[in-house]
This record gives sequence, C-alpha cells and structure tokens, in this order.
Amino acid sequence: MPHLPDETISEILSPALKSSSAYLLVCKSWLRVATPLLYNVVVLRSKAQAKALARTVAKNSDLGLFIKKLRVEGGYGSPMYTILKCAPNVSDLCLTFDIFAPDSTDGLCGGLHLINPTRLILRDEHLLKNKMVLSLVDTVVKTIPKWDQLSVFHCPYFRTDTRFNTIARPLAQAKRLHTVVIHSIHTAKEVYDALKECPLRKIHIQKPVLDRQLAIYRFEDQRLTALVQYTKKSDKVPCSRVAPDDWIPQKVYVTPSLNPHFTPMTATSKEVQDVIWSRILYFAMTAPKLHLLLVSKTFHKLGLPHYYTRVDLYSSFTASNLAFVLSHRPSLAAYIRIISASGYSTAGYSSDSEYDSDTDPLATLNDSNRAVRGSDGKPCADPILAVLSQTNRLRELISPFADNEARNHVSLDYGEISFSWSAFVAMAECSGSVLRECSVQVDAQVDASPAVFNHLVELRKLKWRCDTTFACNQANTLVDALPNLEDLYVLRRECKSFLTVLSMMRLTSLRRVFFFRDFDGENFLQVHGSRLSELEITINTVQALSTGVLEHCSDLISLTLSNGRHFTTINEQPPDKNTIFPREPAALLTEVRFFLPHYLGGKDVLSKWEQLFMTFSQQSHLVPNLRSIQSTHFVWPTSEHDISKSGWVRVAESLLARNVCMMDETGKKWRARLGRRTR
Repeated sequence: MPHLPDETISEILSPALKSSSAYLLVCKSWLRVATPLLYNVVVLRSKAQAKALARTVAKNSDLGLFIKKLRVEGGYGSPMYTILKCAPNVSDLCLTFDIFAPDSTDGLCGGLHLINPTRLILRDEHLLKNKMVLSLVDTVVKTIPKWDQLSVFHCPYFRTDTRFNTIARPLAQAKRLHTVVIHSIHTAKEVYDALKECPLRKIHIQKPVLDRQLAIYRFEDQRLTALVQYTKKSDKVPCSRVAPDDWIPQKVYVTPSLNPHFTPMTATSKEVQDVIWSRILYFAMTAPKLHLLLVSKTFHKLGLPHYYTRVDLYSSFTASNLAFVLSHRPSLAAYIRIISASGYSTAGYSSDSEYDSDTDPLATLNDSNRAVRGSDGKPCADPILAVLSQTNRLRELISPFADNEARNHVSLDYGEISFSWSAFVAMAECSGSVLRECSVQVDAQVDASPAVFNHLVELRKLKWRCDTTFACNQANTLVDALPNLEDLYVLRRECKSFLTVLSMMRLTSLRRVFFFRDFDGENFLQVHGSRLSELEITINTVQALSTGVLEHCSDLISLTLSNGRHFTTINEQPPDKNTIFPREPAALLTEVRFFLPHYLGGKDVLSKWEQLFMTFSQQSHLVPNLRSIQSTHFVWPTSEHDISKSGWVRVAESLLARNVCMMDETGKKWRARLGRRTR
C-alpha cells in the first residue's frame, strides 16, 4: 500500500490538531507526524497542567524540543523550571503578572534564562504588587538583556506607569525591538518615546481607531506617524430611519461590452423574456431598489411585484403613502406578502419632510390630491386599516421591536407604529386564511369580540403585544380557533383576558409558549401545558402555581425561567425547588435555562442559587434525561485563582458527574480541569 509523505500528512493534520490529541491514536504515522504539531503551542492554565507537562517532557526530552509557543497563565511553582529547561526552542513567550497567593513564581524565575524567545507577550490587568509578582517582574527585567533574539514586544499597559517604565528601560537599552504591539492609540506616543532608541519598524495598534481619535491624536513626530499601523473604523452611526433606497451604493465597475449594439434574447418570445427578467429581478430586489424599476418599462412592469413583496413602514407617513398608492392601484395589494412595522409613529417626527415621497415609483399625483380614501370613497383617518383591508395575501405582519421588548424585559417601542384594533380585525378578515406570523403592536380595546381569532386559521407564530380585554361569552364558537398556532409569545402583563380566551380553544398544534411577564397562568397551563414541548415562564409565575411547573407540563423538552424584569434586579431570590421539580420523573426534559440579572445579590443569595442548581444533581432521578443547564448571569472564570473561588464551578462539576453540562451566558460549556475532582 503506498504511503503519503510525512510533509503531506503534516499539512492534513495541522488544522485538526488545534484542540484535540485524539488524532495521534489513529496510527503510528499520524502519531509520528502529529506529535510536533500537538506540542507546537502549549497553554498552561493550572498547576496540574504544569505538573503533567513537566513529567512528560522530563521523561521524553524530545517532546520539549517541539514547544515553540508557550503561554503561562500563572506561576505554577517548580514544574515551570523543568518545562523551561526542556523547551529551549520557545520562540513566543506569554507571561502574566496577575498572580495571587499561594501561587509561586520560583520555577519561572529560575528558568527564564534557559530560553531565548523572539516575541514577549505580557499580561498585567490588576497591576499586583505582591511578593510573587515583584519577583517575576524583577527576573524579566534582568533576563531581557540576555534574550538576544527578542524583537517583538506586546505591551499590556493602557497607560504608562512605573511598571511599564521598569520593563521598557532594559528593552530600550538592548536596542533589538523592531515591532511593538499596543492596545490602543492612547499610549502610542508614550510607548514610542520610551522605545525610540530601538530599530523600530512598526507599532501595531490592536484596537480599531475611530475617525475622531485620528483628529485628536495627530503625531508631530514624522517617524512615529510612519511606524503606527492600525485598522481604521468609522464612528458614524447610520440612521435607523433611512430607507434601503437611501443607502449610498458601492461603485461597481462594469466591463464594456464588445458589441455595444447587442440586445439580449432577441430571438426568444416576449413571454420567455418576461419570465427570465422577472427571475433576475426577484434576486436583485431582495432589498428594494428603486433604481432597477427605472431602467425600462419592462423592468418596471416585472420588478414592481417584487418591489412590493415586502413593505417596511418606517413611519406613519410611509403608511399613509402606501395607502394612497393602493387606493389608486388596488392590484398592487395582491403582491404584498410581508409588512414590517420597523419604524416610528408620527410622534417621532417633527414633520413629514423626513419622509421622501419621491422614493415611491407610484407616488406621482400632486400633494393636494394625496388624500387616502376608503372603499366607500370617503377620506380614511386610519391608513393602516385601509392597507390591511386590501392585502388578502399577507403572510407576515411583523415588528423587530417585538424581540427587543421580549429579550430586554422592557417595552422599547418609544413611538413605534401601533395598529388600531380595527386594523387588526380587518387584517384577520382579509388575510387570515394565509397569514402565518403576527408580532405588531395593537392598540387596546375594551370588551372586544374574540371571534377575530376564528379567521386566523393558518397562523403559526403569534407575538401578543396588546392589552385588549375580551367579552368572554362565546366559548362554544372558539373551540377550533387558531388550529395551526405553534409558537405563542405573550409580552404584556395585562394578558389575563387573552389567556382566558386561549383556554377556551383546543390549540392542538401549540408546542412552544413564551411568557415574558408575570401572570396568573394556572388555568392556561392546566388546559394546554400537557402538549407543550418548550416553555419560557417567569419565576414569580412559577412560584404562584399550586403544583410544580413540570406537573402541568409533563412533556416539556426545554424549560426557561426568567426574572421577568430588567437585568438590574438586586437580591433576586431563587424559586422553591418544589415549584420546579415534579413528583414523577419528567422523562423528556433535556435542557433548563435561567435568564437572570447579572448581579443576583450578596453571598447569602448566591449560596441559595447554588443550592438550587445543585438540586438538579441531587434530584437527577426526577429529570433523568437532562443534559444541559444554562444561566445568563455569569461567565466562566479562566484563571486558576478565580476557578478555585467560584461556587458555580463546583456546581458544574457536580452536574458533570451526572452527565449534565452547565453553560454560562455565552453558551460555553464547563469542561473539567486536570487536577480538579468532581463532587
């Protein structure tokens, strides 16, 4: 059997070996070729890892020769001397001065002179001045003159201070640096002044530099100006009210045609040409672009349906303009599939001058004739009502503000376009047979008829943002309402009447429900809880239930508990475990999430929360298939010092013993560290 050259295998394995050593066990060839790749970059995050590496390189000195980049995130005691002694080929060295007791730097201090790096990267966030740190700083200062290959220095300091001057002095005296990496432009001049005796070629700024910073930091020294390298970032914020047609397009260079008189598809029929051009315009007009409609009459005719497929209401003026257009061209209403209330009401504007009516190709009549009229010919005071009364093929009536209101646990409409109840009813009657999603804000109505929901036979997703109260005396007529509703989001506190109406329905397709405010949900969960696979509910609502939430929702796969308020709540008490755990095992539950404020409270409150999370390990027989728990109020510690103090690490390791992973707010799973025993 032919064999691949070692160099080829090395190229194949290089990407795969960034985080795993399992590939070394495939065969002897892979072991031989991949071992240098595995040891090429070494990151030490704990003393246990340092001890393990020291034992390994002490037994096999050849492995130490493969280490080229070494990152040490602590002191880690005497094992570091063994590692440095066995790794003379280190070219990139990363050290941290964020070292806490009882960590020791003796091994580092004793072994730094045994290597000769070309790149030195320092980390010094806390500017500690304990005995271990001062000893390491002193050793680095004394060793820098001996590192005759050192040419690149990563400076960690945001401002020049005593420690920076202490380290910069031997670097300047050695006169070997050609590259300095700094965090921001603020320290560029000070770093240059301290190291200008070196043969510098560039000073690289990691953080992008804003336009206004360039105006402030104008370097008088021409050499410094030539050395500084950075990524430029514009500080101009685009206006959210600007329509896509107002964006400035990028300049496109088109190669001139070899035959300027060529006309495409002259040999094909008009019908075939229309089909092809219509398909081209379909893709070209994913975002509405008015200029495409102005190319020719053919483009105008074929592109107009695509132009009106999605309508964005940036203000109440755009709603009026759309109603005006539809009153003169009713046939266009059939093209509208999506209406997005992505803008603001009239209150958000000082005048209608902020809306440019010229951007609409059909708005050609004089302003004096632009009155919107209903089907009876009379002036219409509600342009949105006039629009929704004609759009009989509307599939989505949406608003991006809905997600903001949900995830921020606070209403963020601030003048968002609000639909009248009459407009909502008109929409249901006109397009209820095809509408699949609705999330717009609707004005409240008193004693409204719930029969409107009988029209929404195809609705799949409903984000309820309305405080309407219903006349609940039509229970028999609502049984089959909303037959295809799968996802329900309730974003308002005053939803009791709405939930009462929903409890009268069978809702056979309902699978996912999200409550973002406290409410009385006992009756709703009793009726519909058994068919839910995913539920988000507030902690206060769960606390008010007579039995555990998993008793009502026995088939849940995913459960999310939130605090239902803004993320600055202090001393947020955890729910009682009996309001969560069922009496009988919840066999289908696989994930639990907690949306919590970043600051829960003092040590006593944190201890109670840790006990609640520990219950998922202690009561694992009640959630036998649970595989993940996530909380949004913290991120995993990375240093050995912080890990040792974190109660959440203890919880995570206890859960790992039950085959349950715990995730922080970023979704990162905790992985057991070498040398730590799970409890």
